[in-house]
Amino acid sequence: MKRVYIYILLCVALLSSATLTAQSISDELVYDRITGYMTSESNIDKEAMPSKNIQHIRWKHNIRIGYGAPSITSWMFTHGGFPGVVCCDLGPMHQTLREGIHNSRYHESAERYLHSLYAEYTTSINPWFSIGAKCTFAAKWLSEYDSHTHELFARHNAYDIGALLNMRFEWLRRESVQMYSTIGVGLAAHFERAEGRYLPMFDATFVGLSVGRSFYGFVELGEGISGSLRGGFGVRF
Repeated sequence: MKRVYIYILLCVALLSSATLTAQSISDELVYDRITGYMTSESNIDKEAMPSKNIQHIRWKHNIRIGYGAPSITSWMFTHGGFPGVVCCDLGPMHQTLREGIHNSRYHESAERYLHSLYAEYTTSINPWFSIGAKCTFAAKWLSEYDSHTHELFARHNAYDIGALLNMRFEWLRRESVQMYSTIGVGLAAHFERAEGRYLPMFDATFVGLSVGRSFYGFVELGEGISGSLRGGFGVRF
């Protein structure tokens, strides 16, 4: 009987030892996994995480046609507000006698405008930078009639043409949405009453948004010869 008790005590002792050993091994494994996970998390380099922006050139060529509402620059240029461009009429207080007689005999129609119609081409150098060229056109139409017979006496039309080199920076590039900024410099010409004047000119897009893929629409906010608030359509290929 005593031998049975001894065998039972030995079995209990062996089981207890095995249980403690297994628990120790399990605790070490859990600890290693937790600390290893914590170490790997702490070593993550946030800057090494991939950007959501597209990192390759998807479209090499870009053609756009747009129209812009008048900006301060385009309005002054069309109305002759820059040095070297024919200035607008100073009003009746500064008219000569000859001009007064002429204005009493003839009257002018309401002015009509076409502001900042433009076409642009760019080619991609890398995914976020493009270079290209832009051409702009604006016009003002004014007619003068005989005050008595109401017959057409003369037309006083003005035309503005600009040619610029552009640099475009795309700072948001998604599958169907892009946001960008543009700066351009070049030359503009103002033609009025058989006279022409040339001036250096600039154009800037502060922020632009395009929606679409190969064919897309866009809106822009900027300043310069292309106008202030702009919009249009484009094609990429």
